Amino acid sequence: NRLEGLRRDLAQAKAELQKVESGRRLATQRAAATAVQEQRDVDERSKVSLLKEQMQDLSETQAKAKMEAHFLEGVKEELNAELKKLREEMHALADALAFQVEHGNLQYNTVEKLEADLQNVEAATEEVTLALHENDLLGEILQREYDLLNSKIDGQYQGSLKDFATE
Repeated sequence: NRLEGLRRDLAQAKAELQKVESGRRLATQRAAATAVQEQRDVDERSKVSLLKEQMQDLSETQAKAKMEAHFLEGVKEELNAELKKLREEMHALADALAFQVEHGNLQYNTVEKLEADLQNVEAATEEVTLALHENDLLGEILQREYDLLNSKIDGQYQGSLKDFATE
């Protein structure tokens, strides 16, 4: 009986030892799981911290981008105003150029007409000069004839009638 009691005690002790071993394994597993979970929590906190820093950086970058966009919008407005002014100046210059071209064409036509008139005047002047020269020659001839006739009338001509006709 005693042996049986010892066997039962031994069996109970083994059972308790197994329970203790099982509890210790479970505690070790739980400790390992807790350590893993704690490491995961540390990793997650680290990730959260990194993400917060990245969000802060992105917020700052976004704020800078908004400021730059606002600045660029102002520059765009200034450039649009300058572009409008330059277009107005371009139209004014185009109108002035068109006027100058039209005026130049009129002047060209006037110069061509004046050149044609000048050529006509030069031709007429040449004709008048030739006619004047002919008239001068004719006047000289008539003056000689007049002088000869006067000298014949006055009796001063000493030559023959044939000489008189030749002269």
